[in-house]
Amino acid sequence: MRNQFLNGIQINPLSFVDEGVSECLSLLKSRFNINAIFVCTVSWLALKVGRSISSDIDGWPDHGVSQPIDLKGGAYFRPNPLYYSQTSIKKFYTQDEMFQSNDILFEIITECKKLDIKVYIELMEPFFKYECHGSVQTIDVPNIVNLLEKDLIGKTGDEPSTFNSNYRNWIKAIVEDQCNSYDIDGVMWCNERCSPLDQLIQGKCPTDFSDDFVQFALSRNLDVESIKKAFHAIISSIHNNPNKLSYIQFFQLLLYNPEVLLWEKLWLENNKNLDKELYGIVKWINKDLEFGLNVWNRNHFSPLRKAQWPWDEVLDYSDWVKPITYQHQAGSIYAKEINFWQKIYFLSHPKN
Repeated sequence: MRNQFLNGIQINPLSFVDEGVSECLSLLKSRFNINAIFVCTVSWLALKVGRSISSDIDGWPDHGVSQPIDLKGGAYFRPNPLYYSQTSIKKFYTQDEMFQSNDILFEIITECKKLDIKVYIELMEPFFKYECHGSVQTIDVPNIVNLLEKDLIGKTGDEPSTFNSNYRNWIKAIVEDQCNSYDIDGVMWCNERCSPLDQLIQGKCPTDFSDDFVQFALSRNLDVESIKKAFHAIISSIHNNPNKLSYIQFFQLLLYNPEVLLWEKLWLENNKNLDKELYGIVKWINKDLEFGLNVWNRNHFSPLRKAQWPWDEVLDYSDWVKPITYQHQAGSIYAKEINFWQKIYFLSHPKN
């Protein structure tokens, strides 16, 4: 597969309902000669499964339905209950009305086989509330609050902890279910979760200090209280320096508070292991199924992410990669990334 040319497109499931499965695929095939589609099958984000985050911002496309939708989110395939015995997340099929009478993924696969188009399910973590993605605010998953992260000072966060066994087992189950239940060609996985140090650099309160992560850290002989003190020391230095920190001062803080780097390394190890586990699950089910990585745009622009996620490493647990290179990457995304560092850490030029 590594040498085969893919001419594919990411597409949300609602496009097939709006335009008709056969009509939509025929259009893509005739105009662009696509041989693959990457369809999002689980999400609570409008950018992944809906029409538009905002017609005022994005405008309406020149096809489909030009009207907003009260998106509910969830699964856009039919989950088989047999696969979800090891997780508390069991009922998550979308409540969006237009998907209630059909199995849109099965219909898509059936038509794609006729046109010789490969079908990859596309999954992105986090699945839930996510800035600028048109997130559904009410998540209809019972007891999901028990899966959420805690931050440095003990506040409950917006996202489930990737260390939480219920959440992690759910992700594994949705991959296993679709690989076994549907005649797909592979999985495209996207990991867009920020690390604790990354959050600190962005001016946020670092996570993940959930009970599961803390217990894992203790089992690795890490002193969690010392780690928390180190984080607080760095944050206090930032807040108490009205002129911002210099490049050297920032790295001095890390060197004199190395416990922060120990926490970062443990978190990063766990986050990468999730990607590796999913790759292994796909290959265990069927070695011919492909596992590709949809690589976050911040991996191209953030100095921290570039150091954390070297390209050669992912060759060990992916068949191919698709770097995110949407039209605004070198503009707003790049500026936002640089400003994270400039606003908080690096000295501005003195005013004359």
